[in-house]
Amino acid sequence: MFAAVAVFAVLSVLKVSTHLWANVVFALCIGNLMFPIMNRLGRYFSRLVFPLNWVVGLLILAVVSLGTVLVATGVIYVFLMQPAMRTPSNVIADVQLGTLVTFIVGIVYQVYSSMKTKLESQNVVLQAAVQTGASQLEQQEKELETAREIQARLIPARIPQLPNLEIVGSYQPARLVGGDYFDVIKFTETSVAVCVADVVGKGRGGTSHGKRSSCREGIRGRDGESF
Repeated sequence: MFAAVAVFAVLSVLKVSTHLWANVVFALCIGNLMFPIMNRLGRYFSRLVFPLNWVVGLLILAVVSLGTVLVATGVIYVFLMQPAMRTPSNVIADVQLGTLVTFIVGIVYQVYSSMKTKLESQNVVLQAAVQTGASQLEQQEKELETAREIQARLIPARIPQLPNLEIVGSYQPARLVGGDYFDVIKFTETSVAVCVADVVGKGRGGTSHGKRSSCREGIRGRDGESF
């Protein structure tokens, strides 16, 4: 209805003789005939490469516009037009003007539909990318949390002590997972081994296990010596 009023206002400004009820009939025919037909046929010619898709689309739109106008004109002249106005010249003039207006409306609608389809496709792609990124980030956070838990278990909870010597240790990584490791191994009541290690790269689990194994293996080779 709004479109019919808008077209009626434009034609009135252009001093084109028209009636509001005639524009309403044309708007109903366009909305219920041309748009559904073009939507159905658009699935086929929209698959063609540019500019062939637009050439074929405009040709189909011209034919559909003419058919829509013939239906609307028939309804108007049979049911709404006064007998005195039913002349061949009036019919031809109304069909020509109606086809032109309908064709322009169809072009605007096709441009709008094309832009809407592209935006919806881009939106789907963006949503998929966001979901993929969120899933990867979530997986990465889980792996980092697992690595942090593994590393926390490798750091000694209790440090062995010696008489007259207090040994303390503190570990605070700059990020969630650090690349450092330390351990204190007691040999006798008067000797301990202190291991401090650092590596480049902070892979989950394997790095920390490797550092601990290397450290303990090196210490075993000197078992019994004083540190």
